[in-house]
Formats: sequence, C-alpha cells, structure tokens
Amino acid sequence: MREAGTPPLWALKGSRGAGKNAYWLGGPKVDGENATSGGFAFVDASHRIAFGGLRSEVKAWLPTVIYSPTGPEGRCFSFSLTSSGSAIRYLKVYLVQLYPLDSKNRRFYRSAYSPIQEKLLKALPSWRIFNHTDSWREYSFNLKSYDTMTSAPWSKKRVTYSSAYPHGFLFEAVVDLKAGVQGFAAVDNIEFSSGSCEGECDFNAGTCDWTNKGGDFEWSIARTTSKTLTGPLTDQAASAGNPTGGGYAFIDSSSPQREGQTARLESPEFSLENPVCFSFWINMYGEGIGRLR
Repeated sequence: MREAGTPPLWALKGSRGAGKNAYWLGGPKVDGENATSGGFAFVDASHRIAFGGLRSEVKAWLPTVIYSPTGPEGRCFSFSLTSSGSAIRYLKVYLVQLYPLDSKNRRFYRSAYSPIQEKLLKALPSWRIFNHTDSWREYSFNLKSYDTMTSAPWSKKRVTYSSAYPHGFLFEAVVDLKAGVQGFAAVDNIEFSSGSCEGECDFNAGTCDWTNKGGDFEWSIARTTSKTLTGPLTDQAASAGNPTGGGYAFIDSSSPQREGQTARLESPEFSLENPVCFSFWINMYGEGIGRLR
C-alpha cells in the first residue's frame, strides 16, 4: 500500500493480484505460467477515476530491491509482460545504477539532474537508497494493445546487462486518462541468471558462443584499443551514458592486414519457432576499413 500524499505505486488496490480475482475492467485471468491461482503485479486503468485535475496521463511505478554488482559476465534479466485496453499507453523498464562517492564510507551521490530521478524522489520517499542516484540506463518495451480485454497473452522479455555497482530496476506504466477506463498492464516471473541471455552477447567477458571462422585474420575483444585511431574508445553502453562501460568485438585493419582480406565472426546455431529481430550496434571509421556485411 502507498503512503498518503505519494503518487501511486504498482496496483492501485494492493500490490498483488491473481487470475481468479481479476477485475472485470482489467487484470489478466491467468498469471505468467497460465495459472489462475498464481500472483502478478498489475496496474488497473479503471482506477484512474481517483486522479482528478487536468492531467492527460497517470504513471505507476514498481521498483525492485537493490542487487549486487554483476561482474563483467553480466546477468540475464527476464520477465513476463501482458497488457490490454486502450488506456495503457506504454510500459518501460529502467535500470538504475548506484555509484559510490568513495570506497571508505560507501556513500551514494547524485551528480546531475535527471527527470527519471525526480520521478523516484517523488514516488518513493521511503526508498532512501534510490534517493542518491547518479545515472540511469533505459530499456524500453512497447506493449501491444489487444481488442479483447482480460485475454491478452503473456510475452516473455529478456535483456543482458552488466553493472559494476549496486543497482535496481523500475517498471513504469503510463495510463492515458483520455482513452477511456479500460485497460491493464501486468508483470510476472521476474528472474535473473548468470551470464548472457540465450542469443545475446555484449562481449564484456568474451565472445560468448561466437567464433572466428574461415577468415584471413580474427576478430578481437577489447574495452579500448592500444593503437591510435584503431577501434572505438568505448563500447556502445558507455557511449550512451553508462559510465560502467564494457567490451566489444573489433577488427584491426592496420598492418600486417592487406586489402581484400576478411575476418568472419560466426554465431552459434539457433533453433527458432517464430521469427525474431536480429539487432546489433556497429562502429566503423577510416578510409581503409572496407565494408561490413
């Protein structure tokens, strides 16, 4: 239950729901494991009537506990999502990292203003560890709206991440006050496992299951390169504002490499039942780099 005077936290009439108690205006009939007796955290848009004023939207937040640093190998963060109805605008997942001011007194500090920080300062006055936050890395998942309420299927989401500092996660759901009262968003089955998620690799602790195969020279793993003008100074995470940084796979095209030579990095074989999206970040620089395909 939320404290008086604070913005709403997850599930406006309690912190936990179950399929057998689903509201007729919102809430899935089953949990993430297709059981009617299991629990889940949810936001029911039908309770928006409690929010007066001229606002066009209401946001609800669900924070996790604080977790220990991951190490370079990272962790796989997975969870199940479901939503239904036009009133749910979107759901986002934030990773917040807590940076120590010094190693002796282990104090946490905030060095720059962030709108996301302000959300937590206002929403979670009792979560003091979140009140000293320095930097945020955002992972966003757009949820599909379903025509038939209380029958939306659960969708499993996974993301590989790493953090050298204590950290937590924040789920944010946005309810559109102008889109009617129908809709809900729910989260279930939050799990962590060591190492990268299946099919993902951030190259922080090696090549995962990717291998050099059939080329004239090899791809290498680095966090920064020792040669001037060869390889990026940081990985993609650090360039996006995450000071923890990490590794990346790269090729060194300088001598003794010659024009026309190739380097091949091959993934493991995947068994897929449905189409998937293959995404990656690239960084290319210099006239002699040739092409990537």
